[in-house]
Amino acid sequence: MKNSIRHTAIVLSVLLTVGASLLASSTISFAQQSGMSYHFSTPIKEPHLKDSTPAAGAVLTSVPSEIKLVVDFFVGPGDQITMLKDGKEYGMGVTVLSSDKRSVTRSVDPHAPNGVYTVNYELCADDGECHPGQYQFAIQKAGNIADGQATDRRFSPPKDVPQLTAHTPLHGAVLADAPINVVVDFNYDRGPGSKIAILKDGKDYGIGDSTIDGLSNLHIRRNMTSDAPDGIYTVKYTSCQLNGTFNGSCNDGTFQFAIDRSKASTFTDLRGQKAVTITMKHISFDPRYVMVSKGTTVTWKNEDDVIHYVNTDQHPEHSYYPPMNSQQLAKGDTFTLTFDRPGLYPYHCSAHMHMNNMTGTLLVK
Repeated sequence: MKNSIRHTAIVLSVLLTVGASLLASSTISFAQQSGMSYHFSTPIKEPHLKDSTPAAGAVLTSVPSEIKLVVDFFVGPGDQITMLKDGKEYGMGVTVLSSDKRSVTRSVDPHAPNGVYTVNYELCADDGECHPGQYQFAIQKAGNIADGQATDRRFSPPKDVPQLTAHTPLHGAVLADAPINVVVDFNYDRGPGSKIAILKDGKDYGIGDSTIDGLSNLHIRRNMTSDAPDGIYTVKYTSCQLNGTFNGSCNDGTFQFAIDRSKASTFTDLRGQKAVTITMKHISFDPRYVMVSKGTTVTWKNEDDVIHYVNTDQHPEHSYYPPMNSQQLAKGDTFTLTFDRPGLYPYHCSAHMHMNNMTGTLLVK
């Protein structure tokens, strides 16, 4: 018995040593490539999953074309795959079952930014019994490629704080112009002491004081100057609970985004028109990226047979520009808003935000 215990201990020691060595080697290899490291959650594996592409813990130098899950049983209807980063869905279209019923796939938004992605999936058998799973991987494009264009931008890892749910802009976003404001969202009310600084080269490009607004005071907001120059911005924010100034429950967080006005060349230029219409047809905004003049009235019209929405980013907070939130729009319904403030207005359809063509951006000049 003693020899058996000793043998087991030796085997475990060797396995732990080898495992630690492999993990260290993997971490060192990636650090040499990117100068960054990632921490992944432990995967939750569905019992019949044989393989996944990308693999759990993979660090990719380009955006994958799809998520693919291979199983050792016959898959039935009801399978789902989502690919999430900062609460936003980067999967495109629907989850597709292979003809041999041994794998499921979902296409990926080719403009997915750098960062850690969480893949949530549910695999269902022919008898209707379903099992969930989850894993993470990262994208670290060489030179921080943004929207398919290589740049020399390099973003520092963000620092999140307790009760954070989202922020706009997203970390690592490369914008075609200055955002009208920076908003940080929480799942618990914020209190005195909460604030935002929008910094570049030591200068704060925020306008006025930070404010707390929204239902139950869940959002910290700071306006941003429209003439902020191109480059990388670091958002430093302090998040305090409602009684934070009394018990010290304040936390500091950071994230970064960039402005690159050369990206505005891809927008449909409709400046000089007093009124502009964007249609919702074939599950798509048309046009998706639109540039208009200050004071333009924009109307969204639903020409599909399904319900659509116009919602400001991020989902589900919809806090970036609250007036840009419509009620549900049936076929023939419209939503109209006049834009008097220069800057970017990102939005989406909440009913179809997983579809790539149901996100859009309005640029007011």
